[in-house]
Amino acid sequence: AARQKLKEVTALSRSVSFNCISNPALDVGDIVLLQFFDSQEIHMVDQLQIPLLGGEMTGTTKTVQYIE
Repeated sequence: AARQKLKEVTALSRSVSFNCISNPALDVGDIVLLQFFDSQEIHMVDQLQIPLLGGEMTGTTKTVQYIE
């Protein structure tokens, strides 16, 4: 239990905000691969806002990297 708590305290986290074409198949908790200019990262969708009348959806993701 103490080792798990230490991992949680020493973890590095990163959050990304995004907007894109609406995709109703995407849901909070889904795992997505974010492509950047020079790298890619696996994130979990944390928040989503999908407009009822169409248009772009917005959201945030998060990822955690544990330090060993």
